[in-house]
Amino acid sequence: MRAEVSRMDINEKKNDIPETFVLKEIDLVQSCINRMAANSFDIKKWSVGIIAILAGLLKQNMLSHNCKIGALFLMVIIVFWGLDAFFLKTEKLYRKKYSWIIKNRAKGNSSNLFDLNPYNKDMMLDKGAKMPHLICVMLSKTLFPFYAGLTAFCVVVFMW
Repeated sequence: MRAEVSRMDINEKKNDIPETFVLKEIDLVQSCINRMAANSFDIKKWSVGIIAILAGLLKQNMLSHNCKIGALFLMVIIVFWGLDAFFLKTEKLYRKKYSWIIKNRAKGNSSNLFDLNPYNKDMMLDKGAKMPHLICVMLSKTLFPFYAGLTAFCVVVFMW
């Protein structure tokens, strides 16, 4: 019992941060990453679902083929695409924060402890790097093919 206390005192003096704090902080950031990924997946499910419902109504002749319906298809795609890009951008920022925590907490850096703000530039490994822009994330290799395919599907359904 006495040896455990002295080892713990040495570790706390060396790092100035209890190991439980670091583990909890990593856990909190990881849960934010998981939440952003789940939100992104839910956005994709909703966008496909709404487009499928609109396409089904269009084929059942419950909606007429006019410019307003085409604009509705386009609006749904753009809104969900933007939301999905926002969640992906935030997930990327949390991943940068996670890397920073792993690297700097081991060195004993206790600044910004339990800070979950993804836009905190002090918690980035590459301090000179710019934040990813929403448009760049929208055109990324993970989002662009999905929403371009969904747009192509809507064009085919609308023109058919």
